[in-house]
Amino acid sequence: MFTARTTVHRLLRRLHTRVLPKPAPRAAVGRAFAAGLGGAAVLLGSVATVASLESDEAVFTNWSATHSCHPTKVYHPESLQELVSIVAHHHAQKKKLRCMGSGVSPNGLGFSDASILTMSAFDRILEIDVAKKQVTVESGVVVGDLLTHLRSHGLTLQNVASIREQSIAGVTQAGCHGTGAAIPPMEEQIVSMEVLTPAEGLVTLDASDPRFQLAKCGLGGLGVVTKLTLQCVPMHYLEETTTVMTLDELKKVHASLLVDNQHLRYMWLPYTDKVVVVTCKPFTGAEVPAPTISSDMDARLESLRALYQQVATVPEPDFRSWRFTQLRDALYALDPLNARYIARVNETEVDFWLRSQGVRVALSDDVIGFDCGGQQLVSEVAFPSPRGEDITFMEDLLRRIERDQIPAHTPIEQRWTASSRAAMSPASASDAREVFSWVGIIYYLHEASPSLDAIKDAFVDYSKVLEDVMAPYGATEHWAKLEFDPRTALERHILKERLRERFPLAAYKAVRDSWDPHHILSNDFVDELCSNDL
Repeated sequence: MFTARTTVHRLLRRLHTRVLPKPAPRAAVGRAFAAGLGGAAVLLGSVATVASLESDEAVFTNWSATHSCHPTKVYHPESLQELVSIVAHHHAQKKKLRCMGSGVSPNGLGFSDASILTMSAFDRILEIDVAKKQVTVESGVVVGDLLTHLRSHGLTLQNVASIREQSIAGVTQAGCHGTGAAIPPMEEQIVSMEVLTPAEGLVTLDASDPRFQLAKCGLGGLGVVTKLTLQCVPMHYLEETTTVMTLDELKKVHASLLVDNQHLRYMWLPYTDKVVVVTCKPFTGAEVPAPTISSDMDARLESLRALYQQVATVPEPDFRSWRFTQLRDALYALDPLNARYIARVNETEVDFWLRSQGVRVALSDDVIGFDCGGQQLVSEVAFPSPRGEDITFMEDLLRRIERDQIPAHTPIEQRWTASSRAAMSPASASDAREVFSWVGIIYYLHEASPSLDAIKDAFVDYSKVLEDVMAPYGATEHWAKLEFDPRTALERHILKERLRERFPLAAYKAVRDSWDPHHILSNDFVDELCSNDL
């Protein structure tokens, strides 16, 4: 096995997937790439040399190892000319060619068992306009790298998702969101974009083109994003405060928390009466103060370590060196589907958060990100949340969890964004004043767990409970976390009817038919979404 960070070719340098080739030393892998250099594609009557990797050399899995694909060929264009060649060749042959970002998506949104196209070589930062606070980048730039570069110019992105290893085109095409009730999801930072389409070639889009709002969150099915111009904001510090509250305490201050903070995140702990509240406000002081959060991690982890030592038959000898998320994952793995045991772990986790309360000040892009834990199954939904319905939603969900004795792992995360003008965004709305709440559930898939298949089956049931709860709220799933399998034909029909009511799928399909008439850029997910079955 080798990972993105240890490969010898730029094809895999930027992929945040796990890549499982046939066992071979690095030199052999290099030879496999060299053997694929003869892959040819036609461009304006000429033949372009295209780097490719044959299918028996690569199996891609997402970060959580929940989805994988075994593509027939992997293309890694190093230039726009090569990219145009590849797309033109597949368009002429009417063969599938899926553009994959970093492969992080929990549902494998960018995967395909046909040919895969990676834009990891398109990783240049092309221009920074400090006066306009705008940056123009190629689509394969990794978000973390972009943030680091922007710092040297006194700029940053207004909002980012929690995982920084994603490509900028990947997070925007999938509708990733970040948090902040007055800040829209990430695709709203796009000022203009360049898209390579199979039928119409390179198309440049901005707000003056009605297709722009469909393409910003295009699910990779309208064209290959090659370039983006993003609106930035001045680099700034945030004061992050972590507090543990009861539900009753939270209800009294929730409305003001949404208004008074630039970013806001709740971490609900099922089977407890506590919620972890993380607020962020701009910090304007002259000097960054020392954090008030305890630096004594031994004390903060004391209760969780004691529980692990008590319940683990043979505790791992190095467990005292584990981070909080590692320790929590290992505890869940001991009995992941026992609701009573999970409740005990969650109650013990409360003590960790009580000892972790306090304030820290850091640059905004350091504060917004956080450790998401290990391999996991996740589902997330977004819904408009007027008049405190966001808290009512959580009360309904927590009641169902306790009623049905669901072994709900922590946290159930709740965040907020402003609405988006992007037609396919889960937070799309005609009213710019609309605020959307995002709620995500999770099960961890620890490698030590003896029941991974059972956990996956149980998560399907958990997700159905979430669907039951979300129905009255008009919620819809995050595109990178929506699963069509393992639904029955009837369940798929109901899901697609709900999506048709929520999104302008007819307009989306019309643009797809124009730009990509043979639908070569779509995978099973996009084709299923666009199918006309009734």
